[in-house]
Amino acid sequence: MNTVFSQRETDNWYFGINAGLKFTSNKATAVIDGAMASKGGTASLSDVNGNLLFYTNGKTIWNSNHQVMKNGDGLLGEPDNTQTAIIIPKPERPGNYYVFYTKLNSEGIYSAGLYYSEILVDANNPLGAVINKNKKLTPNSSEKLTAVHHSDGKSFWLFSLNNVESEDATIYTYKITTNGISLPIKQKINRNLSNKGSMKVSPDGKKLAIANYNLRTIHLFNFDSNTGYLSLKQEINLDRNLFHAFSPLGVEFSQDSNVLYTTNLEYDSPNIFLRITQIDLLSTSPFTNRQEKFKST
Repeated sequence: MNTVFSQRETDNWYFGINAGLKFTSNKATAVIDGAMASKGGTASLSDVNGNLLFYTNGKTIWNSNHQVMKNGDGLLGEPDNTQTAIIIPKPERPGNYYVFYTKLNSEGIYSAGLYYSEILVDANNPLGAVINKNKKLTPNSSEKLTAVHHSDGKSFWLFSLNNVESEDATIYTYKITTNGISLPIKQKINRNLSNKGSMKVSPDGKKLAIANYNLRTIHLFNFDSNTGYLSLKQEINLDRNLFHAFSPLGVEFSQDSNVLYTTNLEYDSPNIFLRITQIDLLSTSPFTNRQEKFKST
């Protein structure tokens, strides 16, 4: 799941093969009415009362009746990507939404890149309709995509990482306002990053974490949610040798932004495990004192 909202807009999650979760009264209930099949990242949106509006795997958008939304097929996202899609409301434009999605690979006339479509939900389209489709923002794209509120509390920042196999690692940061999508702030990282793995911003908007699956590293940045600029805080090389290594795929912050969680594949030859690790960001040595919270058997 890739979400950027607060309150009840995130009450309904849809992911995997017809799977989902509904959150009510601080409890999560499994649901199996979803129409979507996705191996990678997904995005869902509910209204302020917690009623499902739509969800997507970056290829198709389904409405609240679990039917393909009007003009909601044929999107260029890749459902297998770590972070396939994210939904962002148009600031101060009720019923208007952006859906951003990542395309790592070119195929035929459709080139790789970060794309978006626009959705309108109104009296004429109560179940939603795609009104502006497959608009390209970047010349190429990795699988990483995330967003956070601007410091003004109205606008948003959208983060995209370029295809790092094509050129030096560059983060594109877009400001999304009532006037639309701005030209990006482009920041070269001067570090090796990976196409695969997720990217997340802390709830307080002050940190950005990037998991580099193939490189077995995590990068932690400081972020200024007023200016949109990043500065590298720490590069973490996870324990690794010829017979024992970690490949981080997911990253997520605690609600107070002081703890970072990572999901990893642990290779301990000849076995492979799934691991969830907790990292205390207030510690003087957070990455050497990390705690294992779950390990598959």
